Amino acid sequence: MADQNRIRLMSQLAILEKHDGKDLERFQKSFRSDYVGIPMLKNALRITAVFLLLLLIWGSGRIEWLLDVIAQGQSALLLTGVLAAYATLLLVTLMITFLAASASYFRVRQKAEAYQALLQELMTENMEGNDESV
Repeated sequence: MADQNRIRLMSQLAILEKHDGKDLERFQKSFRSDYVGIPMLKNALRITAVFLLLLLIWGSGRIEWLLDVIAQGQSALLLTGVLAAYATLLLVTLMITFLAASASYFRVRQKAEAYQALLQELMTENMEGNDESV
């Protein structure tokens, strides 16, 4: 009976390692701030690049209007609007990224805790099996 339980535990451990091995290894090697912060930094850089590209495309299509705004001395107002749009876009995407990365972190954390519990149970089974054989 104890051998069947050990086999069951080892099978469950193998399944977890096969399906989630990379995530479990990454979880054990990193802190929560790294797990969440790195995707946020990557997304911030991506959003900035996309925003600048879209701003360039938009500005090239409205070059005459932009020159009129600058000639009228309203460039500060235009810059304020552009910065407000960028800040809003960045804030919303970073909040979504934070929530998604945190959810992913907690999912992997639960899997890591389940893995550790199975490992502990297997070690207990092995200890009990060694005691019985003596």
